[in-house]
Amino acid sequence: MTNKTIKHAVFVPIYNISVSSDILNTAVFGDYTLVRSSRIIYKYKNYLFDYDLFSRQFLKDISTRHPDKSVFYPCANVVLVKEIENIDTDLENHKTACNIKNEVDNIILALRLVNKGLCQINNGYILSLTGEHSRGQYFATSSNIENIQNFHITRKNKEVKEDIYKLDGTVLQQAECLYKTLDTSTKHARIPIDYFNNCYDVLTPHEKIIQLAIVLESSMLAGIKDELKYRMFLRISALLGKNRKNLLSLFYDIRSHIVHNGHLENKEDNQYIWENLRNITKQKDSNDETELLFYFVKDHIEPLVRDILYKSLNIFNKGKIKDFDTLTKKLDNFIIKKITDNTFELGNSKNE
Repeated sequence: MTNKTIKHAVFVPIYNISVSSDILNTAVFGDYTLVRSSRIIYKYKNYLFDYDLFSRQFLKDISTRHPDKSVFYPCANVVLVKEIENIDTDLENHKTACNIKNEVDNIILALRLVNKGLCQINNGYILSLTGEHSRGQYFATSSNIENIQNFHITRKNKEVKEDIYKLDGTVLQQAECLYKTLDTSTKHARIPIDYFNNCYDVLTPHEKIIQLAIVLESSMLAGIKDELKYRMFLRISALLGKNRKNLLSLFYDIRSHIVHNGHLENKEDNQYIWENLRNITKQKDSNDETELLFYFVKDHIEPLVRDILYKSLNIFNKGKIKDFDTLTKKLDNFIIKKITDNTFELGNSKNE
């Protein structure tokens, strides 16, 4: 008996994203298309049924109003979609789901690495379009639904907002170039990448600081057991071509307080941290720890980590350097060469 071929539609609702009109309904990331949610409902309405649990969950994700939807449940206005065919066996259906999840994971990672903004996904859906009835399966992916909202409430009841991800033709081109290389270039970078993605699934900047510290240490401290902070400052500055010592020093002072005390203590001997936070975040009058840390991470530390990962993965893709251990050794050699090419002189610049 020959197994029949069935046709599926793959849906991935994307939250907190603004897509320019010129790239809607065009091919992206190979054979996917970015479509407004309203068009999905119209085109596939014959396959979605209110009494079906799968359909109800999908419609809940992409509808502004739905019987199962609370007022706080977010809505995905854009859906990544494609249609596929595969042999109708349990094994082939499982392979299809795994391949799609891997594709979606790489698409979301590429988007997150090339631009700022809280680009989020909750579930992907695979809907059968063949036969007299619809079958669907969905795969768990990046963020918990309660963490998808683009705003948070601080301990002092202030509202702080994440940036909406803005996707235009230029950003899409960068993301597609990175996407094509991710399967090979991420082979030796899974730990920092996984912790970078984890940052999108936390509720407080305190948690995010811990996750981002792990990203930095699992990438830029490869092969090092002593003089950790100093080596990190040098390596990151060499990789990015700019001095990030002061920013990283403040970050690690804050991280130390969170790890050892659970929060940033507002004591007399810590006032330099608070003042630096107020200055760098331009929140001059704020005494709200969560608010200050939120903007410090969002506008300064997360972009720094993004730059490090993005540049490292592009280096790995070129083939000569394939892992962080080799990369950091090359950075050390570069630093030593720069030092020995010049003789020491006492300068008058502010940075000296």
